[in-house]
Amino acid sequence: MYLSSKIVTNFFQSPEAIKISTLASYKAINKEVNLDQLSEERSQKFKILTFPVIGANHNIDLVMPDIDSKFKRNKYGILEPCNGKIIELKNHDAIIVPTVGVDKNGYRLGYGGGYYDRFLAPIKKMKNKPRILGLVFNFQLINKVINEDHDIKFDKIYTEDSSLDFF
Repeated sequence: MYLSSKIVTNFFQSPEAIKISTLASYKAINKEVNLDQLSEERSQKFKILTFPVIGANHNIDLVMPDIDSKFKRNKYGILEPCNGKIIELKNHDAIIVPTVGVDKNGYRLGYGGGYYDRFLAPIKKMKNKPRILGLVFNFQLINKVINEDHDIKFDKIYTEDSSLDFF
């Protein structure tokens, strides 16, 4: 939990975080960076904080939970808001994307379902695209190239020690 807090604090203290008003996050599973601190401080830092909800045909919607919204586990065990308002991808300033690892060129290694790669594919064609961010542990940095053509690249990642730009 200490390292997660350190990573989130590094992100909060960045000049980039100050400019974000609409941020997509997620509820961590397995050994991912715990992002609960983002939810707890959202009213102080961001106007809108959304979370992914898996829909039909493996689609993802980014939902801003109602104030009293509860979260439930989906079929993958990931917490999703039970109710709220869908905020379109193009209306986000930044999206924090879960990852298993990040290669030396900034490409993310996901869980193999391709949900985020499909969901984020339209960003490549946008003029004012949301920034793709990763909050990761140092041990998740992979010192080789692992990407495939359909993979999405991070614009920036934050670790417990530093940040890395990939644009």
